[in-house]
Amino acid sequence: MNKIMILSLALFSMFVQSCGNSGKDLAPDSRTVSMNDIPDWVLNTPKKDGTMYASSSATSQDMEIATQKAEFDCADKIAGRMESKMSSVTSRVREEIGFGDDSEMTDHFRKVQERMVKKQLKGYEVDKKHIVRENGLFRVYVLVSFDVAKAAELLMREMEADRLFQEREQHQDDMANMRKLLREEYDD
Repeated sequence: MNKIMILSLALFSMFVQSCGNSGKDLAPDSRTVSMNDIPDWVLNTPKKDGTMYASSSATSQDMEIATQKAEFDCADKIAGRMESKMSSVTSRVREEIGFGDDSEMTDHFRKVQERMVKKQLKGYEVDKKHIVRENGLFRVYVLVSFDVAKAAELLMREMEADRLFQEREQHQDDMANMRKLLREEYDD
């Protein structure tokens, strides 16, 4: 009886072990990455006035998916830096121009900035890409750049377009009010 019980337990444990996940680990141990495989631009991200850089790496069984994951991570890093800079600039605008925290002008400025960051982050450029095979997976290293000077120029254009649009709307409202007054005056 004991032999049957031991044999049953052994077979059951082998069955349970064989049911375990045998798929590839999509996040392999970082110790398996050779330092020779890591590009210098990942370890020493470039610096240039007017440009933000971010580097990242990602793994996948599919090279394109690994590339997209690394690019999205870079874009996310740049977006975080842009949001931080926007907050700083908005605070400086408040201090220097004297608008309060609940100022309509400050709100408008912040909204235009946020809209521009969302638009502009689609315009980042992949400067460098390095692909290695690692334990049956693709590891893709990506270096992304974002032209801050160009983004600032577009921000100024966007703010000017918003101002002109608001002036146009105000003009249309004024004209509508004037027509209404004229109709009322001549209908009497």
